[in-house]
Amino acid sequence: MTAAGALTADLEAGRYEAAALRLLAGFLIALRDTAPPAREAMLTLLTREGASGSEGGRL
Repeated sequence: MTAAGALTADLEAGRYEAAALRLLAGFLIALRDTAPPAREAMLTLLTREGASGSEGGRL
C-alpha cells in the first residue's frame, strides 16, 4: 500500500490520529530532504504570526 493509500484508509476508518501522524511524518521527511534555503523558507512561513491559526503563530 502506498503512503497515500494508507492515509486514505486511516481516514475512511475514522483513525484520525493515525492519519494526522502520517501527515506529520510525511512533512518532516519532506523537510529533511529539502535544500537548506527552501527549508528555511518553509519554516519561516510556518512560524510567522497567524500561519498556524493559533496565537502568535506557534505550532
